[in-house]
Amino acid sequence: MLSKEINEKLHSKRPKRNENVGRLVYALYRYFVCWQEERCPNNYLFHLKPSHVALLANISMYGGTNKELAQRAIVSKQAMSKLLNETLKEGIIEMEKDKNDNRSNTVVLTDKGAELLISTWENNHLLIEDFEKHLGKPKAQLLLELLSELVDSIGPCGPLK
Repeated sequence: MLSKEINEKLHSKRPKRNENVGRLVYALYRYFVCWQEERCPNNYLFHLKPSHVALLANISMYGGTNKELAQRAIVSKQAMSKLLNETLKEGIIEMEKDKNDNRSNTVVLTDKGAELLISTWENNHLLIEDFEKHLGKPKAQLLLELLSELVDSIGPCGPLK
């Protein structure tokens, strides 16, 4: 049983429902995951997880190295290696020897990977339309602008870096 002091502190520190950032971000995250699972037109090609979307979205037209992709996707090099191995087996990406450094590989999309990326971009437009239905176009646009500004301002790992 909680002590009276801790119980009072617990109640006094609890954020209001609409000010609980962790709850709000997690609810949006879950919504995105469900959205991707239920509405992705190419789900028959490959079951995309959020980590796959982060990988696909960060491969440039000319590819990228494990290290570059890990930095862009905000994951460790080891986690990126595991993700690359998964998607390599599924035919989503290919590895090519780096033309400038034979010790390094460049990760590039396959046609299947490009199709998946295109479908995520199409879903992005559908998701924005869904936000507009709930919030109205001006508020949905403001939400996107504020989220973009916040992400650009805090960087990949926020003020911890």
